[in-house]
Amino acid sequence: MALVVSLITYAGGLVPVPDDVQRKFVDVVEQEQPDIKGVFLPVLLDATGYRTPGYWTLGIGGPLAFLALWNILKVLRRRSDPMTHPIMRSLARFGQPRDIAASIDNEVKTSPDTVTIGPVVITTNWLISKTRFSATFLPLDHVAWLYQKVTQRRVNLIPAGKMYTVVIVDREGK
Repeated sequence: MALVVSLITYAGGLVPVPDDVQRKFVDVVEQEQPDIKGVFLPVLLDATGYRTPGYWTLGIGGPLAFLALWNILKVLRRRSDPMTHPIMRSLARFGQPRDIAASIDNEVKTSPDTVTIGPVVITTNWLISKTRFSATFLPLDHVAWLYQKVTQRRVNLIPAGKMYTVVIVDREGK
């Protein structure tokens, strides 16, 4: 004769015993059999699907953590070697980036001819366009041409105003 033992495994979180389970089951059993009073623990295994929030967290948090790590590595690399920063690489086409950055900084701080128009700063020798995450530097003697661009905005084919921008093109067509 063979003895077959089956082991069933449950997984879940421990939660406090709900009041209705306490009243309808635990209290009734303890009244019927007073010698087992205090045997029941005040917790219950909640074996419903508890992994779904974890999968969502991994699915969303994993890529976000990878992106954060990637950006931290970029910051560390750029701090150890500032010449790898995109702004410094863009200044390299005009000469030694450190010297140019120092002269631009000095010019912005000390020149009385510095003009700021929105996100654009114009100094004696430079045109600087700032955005939230970058900046574009252009020596004024590299400006090939510029023009005003007018964009008519419409809502349901009805004119709703105009937007004015300045387009500046350098000698390289950028």
